[in-house]
Amino acid sequence: MLDTLIKIGEWQSEKMSPIERFLNKPKNLKDNKTYYVANLVFDLDEHNIYMEKLKMFDDDKDVRDLLLLKTLPGNNKAIYATIEKSKINNLLKSFFGKIDKESLKEVKHGELYLKASEIGLDNNYLNVFDEIVKLKDRLVEKITNEDGKLDAKLLLKEVELSKGEDISIITTSVISNEQEFERPELIAKTDEYIEFVNRNFLKDENTGEKNEEKLCYATGDFKQDIGELSLETRYSLNKMFVTETKNYATVFNKNYFPKNYQVSKTNQVFLDIASSYLLKNYKVSIAGISHVIIPVFLSKTDLDFDMIFDGFYKKSDFLFSYLKMNQLNTNITGETENLYWINYLSIDSDGNYFKSNSQIKDISTPWFVKIIKNLKKLNDRISENYNSNIFCNFFIFYRYIPVKTGINKNEALELFRDIFEHRIIDKQILFKYFTKYLIVQRSGQFDNKKNHRAYSNIREQSNFDFAVANGVMNYLVFLKFLKEIRLLNINNMEENKDLQKSGSDYKTRIENFFTDMDYTDGQKGLFYLGRVLNQIAYAQVQSNHSSKPVMNKLNYNGMDKDAILRLYLDLQEKVRQYVTKINLNSVEFDFARFTQNFNPNSNDNILTPEENVFYILSGYSFGLISSGNDSETNKENNEEKTI
Repeated sequence: MLDTLIKIGEWQSEKMSPIERFLNKPKNLKDNKTYYVANLVFDLDEHNIYMEKLKMFDDDKDVRDLLLLKTLPGNNKAIYATIEKSKINNLLKSFFGKIDKESLKEVKHGELYLKASEIGLDNNYLNVFDEIVKLKDRLVEKITNEDGKLDAKLLLKEVELSKGEDISIITTSVISNEQEFERPELIAKTDEYIEFVNRNFLKDENTGEKNEEKLCYATGDFKQDIGELSLETRYSLNKMFVTETKNYATVFNKNYFPKNYQVSKTNQVFLDIASSYLLKNYKVSIAGISHVIIPVFLSKTDLDFDMIFDGFYKKSDFLFSYLKMNQLNTNITGETENLYWINYLSIDSDGNYFKSNSQIKDISTPWFVKIIKNLKKLNDRISENYNSNIFCNFFIFYRYIPVKTGINKNEALELFRDIFEHRIIDKQILFKYFTKYLIVQRSGQFDNKKNHRAYSNIREQSNFDFAVANGVMNYLVFLKFLKEIRLLNINNMEENKDLQKSGSDYKTRIENFFTDMDYTDGQKGLFYLGRVLNQIAYAQVQSNHSSKPVMNKLNYNGMDKDAILRLYLDLQEKVRQYVTKINLNSVEFDFARFTQNFNPNSNDNILTPEENVFYILSGYSFGLISSGNDSETNKENNEEKTI
């Protein structure tokens, strides 16, 4: 993995200036707002401080031109001339030191002045910072609230904003006749500040000193610029290789870590660049957990990185996001064939540190491509034969596996990891998930946003019938998918049959459905019992029994063969009760097919209680796929991307 990170770092470094990797873009900017740069003016002539609207914010240009630096970790001094709006305290610390009344009484220099002095900047320039700190009394006046406490955000109220406008970043400027700054001079654009930033961040690079060659752990090569790994930011993939996290350093003795994990300074730069690039551009949500995508290339391969990254990211997006296959414009194989492995590393972070609790690792390219091909092929056939709104991938299926909110165990993620790491899947696990899904839908414990209170990945659907129908179809499609990639532990698995186009005749469509989904005789029998259940439920609705009390005859936890026979007898009684509202020919046909295919005395292909419920409901919900399922899924996806 380190080899790959260094390759990515080299590739990206060719496109950027040396200082660019230390810059940071503002986060959480909303599309429906117009953003501005605010200017905190230090007027040394009038002994005043004030905030003004400077200009409309231009994303990439202003980050570079105004040197919006990443927030430095730990005990590093604040040295910012430009900052994100939310970090205004760090801006004031740069010029005035610690922002509280007692500290401001004693302060002589801000942290920017102190750091610039260490580096040895021109005294004339330092005098400007020396004069700024003398405005501390005026600052206290400006940021003291009604309770007598200091609140730096009060400065922001001086900027006039209309509805739909906001501040993205704050920069600083100085007015001083003595320094010949008659108009506000932007500190971030002065030659002296630019020199200071370059000397501060690039001081150890390109020194030209000749040192003894030592082994670089990251590449296995001997280099002269070897030292202990020193990261520029806490939010870094390279935190996986340090003593504090120990994800990949568990066997290292902490006392000898600088020797056991020494890296050349050049490679450290590449590692930093690669980490920032991947964490910024190549994240995907898998089973509700953010993951970063890390490809691993053959070390000697010469690759077109731009094409590769675009290709495998779109393919990952198809697998784990709501992206219909007609939006996947790249070839299914394409440049992805040049990859050797793909890893998905989970992210446990608030953006100020990096930790990973799990990973899906070493997915070979042929297996990755096979999963995509089979999923696309299955979606195309299902879409053509049943309903154009049906679409199944790992994002959609996650919405049907109840994952308990607030606990570490994520059954959906474990299932997906097993699939990508090529482990056989026990089909009984899927049926247990299905029955649990039904119970969750029946519980009615949903909040105002239609998310379940205990299983927040499960959304309330428009009614229980559609919840059953969509659940059944998604599980059927996923079972079929696992069969086709040969990961389902099913006995006597036949070769996959080509799906046939459904005819317009109802019975033909059912037979084609059985063929498509590989139904056994016993499963067909339960399907037909479900069709009877459907007709009785419809008759009850026609009789103003909208709650469909016949549905209470099902045990959603599971039903053994004795319970199936009791249901059969109960449904016969219900048919007599609603005889005037039921098509007797159709019911008799379905009952006949049930008794023909379901043999309670046979020990062949015995289904579990959970499977019995699933296949009954597959018949009950046949043809009930909600036309609104697509819009519901889109709503879910929109919420997923906002988080």
